[in-house]
Parts: sequence; structure tokens; C-alpha cells
Amino acid sequence: MQITAPSVSPIQTFNPSAAKTAHAPDATPEPSNSLADRVTLSEAGLRAAGAAQTHDHPVEMYQLPAWMAGSYIQAPNTLGANASWLTERYPQVATASSAERSEYSSLLQSTYQALLKDNGIHSVADHYQAMILDRESSESLRLQMRERVAANPRLLELMNRLGLGKALT
Repeated sequence: MQITAPSVSPIQTFNPSAAKTAHAPDATPEPSNSLADRVTLSEAGLRAAGAAQTHDHPVEMYQLPAWMAGSYIQAPNTLGANASWLTERYPQVATASSAERSEYSSLLQSTYQALLKDNGIHSVADHYQAMILDRESSESLRLQMRERVAANPRLLELMNRLGLGKALT
């Protein structure tokens, strides 16, 4: 993305009397045609903006099933939480290396995504229906996830090292 800066600084050209006139109730603002008021998006940016506008789902549709809760770190929900909250709440995670935490997160996420794909869950609405609303489906998917985790020795090792995911083992 390229943004062109104006040739003259807005501060250098500020005119208080013009500002007063522009804000008078009967004044009609002139449409701006300066380069500083224009932004050009790339094709990728336009696609991303379009995609962001078409996915308008309520926040609750993005939730993970309750059975996945113990697999992730729950961040504090208060402003100004103590800096040592991770050490206090998740001492095993705090002592693990960042490479171990990253590998665990990647393995768990890829296992979960494969579970979704293999069960034809492709959209936010599909996920919400199968994992949250339909208890039978969610239980079946939990058991499948448990089998997948059990079949991955490295993921099991990291779960044990970090003290996470006990509900999946």
C-alpha cells in the first residue's frame, strides 16, 4: 500500500479564521481533493476488506467447546493484572521454553483443525452447531480429538510438560 504525503504540512497551512468559517452552522464544507485524503489498497487488501465485511457473526459463535478449555492458557480478565500471573496460575508453562510453548500450540491447533476438516466442519456456523449447540456431536468430536492426541507422542509429552490438556488424555 502506498500513501502519498501532502507537499505542505497541515500545521504550516492552518488558518484559524478559515477553520472558524468551516465550522459555522450555515457553512457547507468543500469536498476535499488533496492526496492526503486518499488511500489506495492493493488487490489483496481489497479481498481482505471484503472478507472481513462478509463474516459478521456474533462473538459466541467463535467459542471453543468446553472440553478444550483446559488445553489453553486462560488470560487474566482484569486490567492491570499482576505481571507474575502466568507463574502463579501456570507454573509449568512459565518454566517451559518459548519453543516448547510454540510447538505445543502448533500441534494442538493443527490436530484440532484436522479434526474439523475431517468432519466436514468448514465454517464458523458449522463449528458453532457441531461443537457448541449439538451436544452429541460435540461429545463424538471430543472422543475423536482424544484419540488423535493419544496417537501423537510429542503432543502428549508437551501436554505433560506444560500441565495442559488433561481433559484430552
